Formats: sequence, structure tokens, C-alpha cells
Amino acid sequence: MALVWDKNLYDQMYRLPLWQWGVRDYPRVPYGHYSWFGAKRLTQANLAAMQRLPGFAQVSDVAIVGGGFGWSADLLAEMGINAISVEISPYVLSTMDQSEEQEIRDNLVKFGFDPDNLPTLIGPDYNTPVDPWQYWLRPDGRRATAGRVLSEDLSTNTSRRNVKQALNNNIDAIVSEFALDSYEAGDEAGPALLAERCDALRPNPACTVVHIIQPNENDTFLNWKTAAEWRTFLDGLGFTDHRVVDMKGSVL
Repeated sequence: MALVWDKNLYDQMYRLPLWQWGVRDYPRVPYGHYSWFGAKRLTQANLAAMQRLPGFAQVSDVAIVGGGFGWSADLLAEMGINAISVEISPYVLSTMDQSEEQEIRDNLVKFGFDPDNLPTLIGPDYNTPVDPWQYWLRPDGRRATAGRVLSEDLSTNTSRRNVKQALNNNIDAIVSEFALDSYEAGDEAGPALLAERCDALRPNPACTVVHIIQPNENDTFLNWKTAAEWRTFLDGLGFTDHRVVDMKGSVL
């Protein structure tokens, strides 16, 4: 069964401690939010793994399927690559133009912090911005860069054409980001459909398809597999040229 990626599920899957990095002997670590700074580090690790794929360093136009607020696309853009996030989450699409500041402030107050008295808690010796708000908020204050997130499900020729047109009809890489394993445990049809839609988006066989996964043997909620198991799964569907990258650095 496909999951509905509303705010509750998004927070459940991606939330980080507000002080994931930069703790200064503070006794309480408030949970309940994900941050641009923390997610950026995770995204950089994903991109480093993808860079090891043959030919990926030369790509110029990338569609990131299930790319959320487009943070991976932002980092690719910083590298001079034209990239967009292809997303269907109602939460992402309805809030991507909004600031997260009030939500973060409310969360701080909930855990007993003063949102206006934070500067001593995070410092440069932890490789974090001195201003805590730089830690949480994207540089422009929005959740997503304008024009970076595209609402398409890739189920029709029209939907796939819209994605191609957004990338100047020149897609040379398609990346599913934590999408293959974002289905309920036991759901094999969902990941198979995702792989099929990614493959249908390819303009030609030379276009690289990469699936980033995050295996977690302790997770009984999602349909997780190891990189080797996803490799076998994709081969069984006939997608032998799709690549799998996991968070431990495996590239299959």
C-alpha cells in the first residue's frame, strides 16, 4: 500500500534533533523537526556516492523522483547541474513556498527553549553556523527554491512530458531519493511501479537511473531491503541497468 506523505509521516521519517550537531553540554535535545543544515549534510553524502557512478560526473540535467523540498536539486544546482524535484507529497506541495520559522519557534517553545535567546548553544567549533537560524532555515527562508519542485506522478505521457520540458527535454539522469523503500512493509507492487515510472521517464537508454536507498533492519514499518536485495529485485523486473546506492556507500 502506498503511503500518504502528509506532515505527520514526513516528520516521523525525517525529523532530526534540533541540536543534531553543535550540542554545548545542554541537558535537553528537542526533537520534532528536520533542518536545512542537517539535511544538507545527508544530501552531500548521497551526491558523493552518486558521483562514483560511471558517467554521472558528466550529467547536466537531473530529475529527482521523490525529492521532497528539492534540497538535493539545490546542491546539484550549486554544482552547475540543472535539477528538479518531482514530488507528489501533499505536505511538500502545500508548504514549499512557506517559511518554517514559526513552526520551528513553536517547537522550541514546546521543549522549553527561548527562540530569541539561542546564540550560545551553537558555535563554529562544531562546524555549524554561529546564528542558529542559519542552521534551520534555508538561505531564502522558504522550504523550497522557487521553481525547483514539480508536482507530477509520472503516470501518464503528459506528466512525463512536463518533467522533460522542465529540464529542457534533456534528461541524462533520473534519481529516486529514498523512494524505492518508502512503501509499507510487504508492499512489492509499489516499488515495482516506481521503478517502471522512472524507466518510462528515460528519453533514451543512455539516461542513467539511480535509486538511493536507506536500509534499516530495525524498521518494521517500511519495505526496506539491502542494496543487494534491491539489486535482485530490480533485475527480476528487467531493470538491470538501474543502479542502487545506499547510505553506507554501496553502489550496485
